[in-house]
Amino acid sequence: MRSLWGPFVAALSLLLPSSPWSEPIDLVNDGFGDQGDAAFQQGFVSNEAAEVTLGPVEGTFTVQSVRFLYGPEAADTSVRLEIFVDDEGAAVPGDLLYSADYSVMPGDNVLHEIDVSAEGITHEGPGSIRVALLAMHDGSPGVARDADGCTPGRNWIRLNTPDWVDACEQGVEGDWVIRATVDGPVSMGTGGMGGSGAGAAGGSAEAGGGQGGSGGAASGGGDQGGAGGSTSGESGGESGGCDCATPRGEQGPSALVGLALALAVWGRKRSARSGQ
Repeated sequence: MRSLWGPFVAALSLLLPSSPWSEPIDLVNDGFGDQGDAAFQQGFVSNEAAEVTLGPVEGTFTVQSVRFLYGPEAADTSVRLEIFVDDEGAAVPGDLLYSADYSVMPGDNVLHEIDVSAEGITHEGPGSIRVALLAMHDGSPGVARDADGCTPGRNWIRLNTPDWVDACEQGVEGDWVIRATVDGPVSMGTGGMGGSGAGAAGGSAEAGGGQGGSGGAASGGGDQGGAGGSTSGESGGESGGCDCATPRGEQGPSALVGLALALAVWGRKRSARSGQ
């Protein structure tokens, strides 16, 4: 039997991925891709931030990229991306994992993407992350929110005091359109599925410069919102969504396990015949 199992085990080790339960996962609260419309919060002042809680994820994971909608269309502008450990349900996040400034080209229909896969931003899970976009100027352009309702405990505003407040309690009418892709185990989130990004093509933004591509959602003039009297003014349409994580890939070990069982049965039958 050893002579049969040896080559089989060696072949199986080559076929199986090193971590079969690890895969890219999209962490999404908003429904921008589903409904197509968004509104831009234009009342942020320098050093204020829009923040989202994304997750939870079942085990340790690494952040690969962050995507967000930022506008309305204007000249290149700088934003600061910050990623924290999220203390579930608390207004103040946990430890800062990453901070860097990026230049983006605002647009009405663009999901910008910042690739941070080379930065080694790892969360020792399980748990969630807090992703923040900090304004480095007053007023427009600003972060977008969908228009299908705001999810309490997942959308935050950081004032330049600094204090953290729940965006929903401050009159923001939707979820911030800020998303992340992580590489890790399947999420244990319990909320509904977030938007998939359909109808909005991803752009890119790199430290020091960059711009996004074209998308498929429009925005138009609308309502007012604010935090502490400083974060107010929106232009917008409609959209929405909820929590959590959408696995981007498909797990493939089941077919290999079936092959293993089949070969094991075949090996036993062959051994039995040879012993007769």
